[in-house]
Amino acid sequence: MKYKYLYQDRQNRNCEGWIEARNRENAYTLIRKQGIKPYRVIGDDPWNWRPWAIGAAFAFLVAGCVALGILASRGTTESLPTVRQQIVGDVDFATLPTSLDRYLAWFAQPGAWVDRPEATFEEMKEFEAELDDPPALEGAQSPNEPSRHLLMRIIEGMKAEIRLQIEGGMTMQECCAALEERQKREQKIRLKAAESVKMAQENYRAEMLERVNRRLKSMGMAELGDNDILKK
Repeated sequence: MKYKYLYQDRQNRNCEGWIEARNRENAYTLIRKQGIKPYRVIGDDPWNWRPWAIGAAFAFLVAGCVALGILASRGTTESLPTVRQQIVGDVDFATLPTSLDRYLAWFAQPGAWVDRPEATFEEMKEFEAELDDPPALEGAQSPNEPSRHLLMRIIEGMKAEIRLQIEGGMTMQECCAALEERQKREQKIRLKAAESVKMAQENYRAEMLERVNRRLKSMGMAELGDNDILKK
């Protein structure tokens, strides 16, 4: 696969290049070996769908939740951070406290469609400055804004995950790229899941839908509905 990468040189000029790699992760590794720290690698990973692909992705996401450790185990406490999950109701992202909060909100729900451009280098500098801002969580859940409160708890959990990644050697640019890649991967899983249901024999389709939805739910994704199955 061929990937385009963006980086800044020593004069802080925006530059770009191309590299052949097996996948995006391999592209990052090869670019770094050249002494370049990319803030964006552009290109889709090869995607070979199999019926067990959902299970493999689930294992990947569980590993991510294990990295959060204490957050996952304390996620039922209403005033503490929690892991990514589906949110019932709408939240106006524009009213969230910081630009990092507004950015992370797009990735709070596994598999949800994200309708925003990829983060720019300038945005990521701002995100890094805001990462250690005090949590904007109230002491108890607001009865008038439960969806917003849950979203803020998820965002605080995502910030904790990013802090762990940065402590492990990742840059903010790489953390943002990982968020965007994960969301795209989850979206593909839902699309392929819907496709597998549509391709199932009619007398087996209902059972297939039930099985697929159980797996999607276990991954924190929204279950498939009639509209998802009927999409062409």
